[in-house]
Amino acid sequence: MRTTYRLKTVKLQEIQLQKHERFTKLLELIDNGRKIIYIDEIIFKPYKVEKKSWAKKGQNQVLQKEGLSLKTMAATVAISMDRGLEGYQIKQKSMSKRDTKAIIEYLGAFNHQKGIVIFWDNLRSHHSYTVQDQIKAQQWTCLFNAPYSPEFHCIEEIFSYVKKVYKEKVISQDFNINQQQHNVIIQQSIECIELELVRKVIQRHLEKMKSYLNLIQANQF
Repeated sequence: MRTTYRLKTVKLQEIQLQKHERFTKLLELIDNGRKIIYIDEIIFKPYKVEKKSWAKKGQNQVLQKEGLSLKTMAATVAISMDRGLEGYQIKQKSMSKRDTKAIIEYLGAFNHQKGIVIFWDNLRSHHSYTVQDQIKAQQWTCLFNAPYSPEFHCIEEIFSYVKKVYKEKVISQDFNINQQQHNVIIQQSIECIELELVRKVIQRHLEKMKSYLNLIQANQF
């Protein structure tokens, strides 16, 4: 029992150290004028969209969706402080390392400056030689978010907004859509991401990182 507790304590300390290192590095890069592009993947599962309706007291409303046979889709989305929505890629399955390389190439076509930093999670494909070689070829670098820290990745809040728009659009059609229409709804939901929203969200998460680092520093004394 004590051994398990000690291992958990050590693991938490390691994660805390990585948070400190990576958040400090990100803030330093921003202070030095480096452009940061935040990237992550969002999943669209139509069968998880619940339709709002009335039900008798004490009973749950069950929505019958036998005709709903839409495929689960995935999208890789990139945002930044200066352009808002940088780009996105929609596919039926989760992104492979080839897909990830492709979106890095796509982003490079619109961002010719050197020294751009990609901030993303620790997905295996992000660490692949194929993707890392492409980033180096564009003379960019990447910074990985600390493990188990999605709350510090600003794009997660953007995805909450996208999912809200997506659900409203699916429900407004009473689920009576085909796969092509479903893909259009996903595209429209992503393209609802506005520059002002992105800037506010990124700034809020940077302040969260600063508060976390200040808390860590205060607890050290």
